[in-house]
Amino acid sequence: VARLEAFRARFGGVKLAYGLRMNNNYQADELAYQGLGDYPALVDMGFDVTLLVQGPPDKAEKFAKMYDRRGTGMRFQMFAEPWVLGEVLAEGGFQAAFVADHCRSECQKANVPMIALRSLEPYYEGSIESANYLERQLTNILR
Repeated sequence: VARLEAFRARFGGVKLAYGLRMNNNYQADELAYQGLGDYPALVDMGFDVTLLVQGPPDKAEKFAKMYDRRGTGMRFQMFAEPWVLGEVLAEGGFQAAFVADHCRSECQKANVPMIALRSLEPYYEGSIESANYLERQLTNILR
């Protein structure tokens, strides 16, 4: 709890893009949580999270219903193609992006630092190491 409070005090409010549907893997935990396994931890850590969902913008209503059912008030934005991610990041004023590694070039185009998906440790026990990891990443990129 103390580690989380210290992290929030230092990095709370950082505007973070969380990329979804850009990484086709068949890992059971990713499928079970619809790619949102790290979302609760990032919110608990104080990030201002917006989901960036790759898919047809005309399907936004479908995604809105799905996210509303989760009851978390998730903000999201649809974007059609992976090569427009850089524009979306730049226009959104994001300070960091939590996205699949193959999105690195789009993050660089937008001058938005990237934190790789699947880089956090699981469960309550992993929260301290995750906070340490994110602090190292954010200290380097948010100077």
